[in-house]
Amino acid sequence: MFLSDGNQMFNITIVGGGIAGISAAIALRGPNRRITVFEQSQLNREIGVTISIVEKQWGLKETLSMKGSMADKGFRIYTTKGELHAEIPFHLKKSYGAERMMYHR
Repeated sequence: MFLSDGNQMFNITIVGGGIAGISAAIALRGPNRRITVFEQSQLNREIGVTISIVEKQWGLKETLSMKGSMADKGFRIYTTKGELHAEIPFHLKKSYGAERMMYHR
């Protein structure tokens, strides 16, 4: 692949942290790549800014499970005052045979 030339560091800049920008950042991850995403929003009152992928169904297990992946065991949702609103553990692998990957900008 053209972005994997030896030990040279590639700086990748993505303007916009919406679904397309975050998807591009995820797709471009790899060795010797420094990815910076610029977003003008303060991200403190956003709705619907999570990408949720069940790896097995999309055939992305190897890509999403590579070293440095952001696979989580669950997540917590806090109010704007910092109070815990909900805690959601992931049990998908046990129930459905695959993990879910969630990326939040």
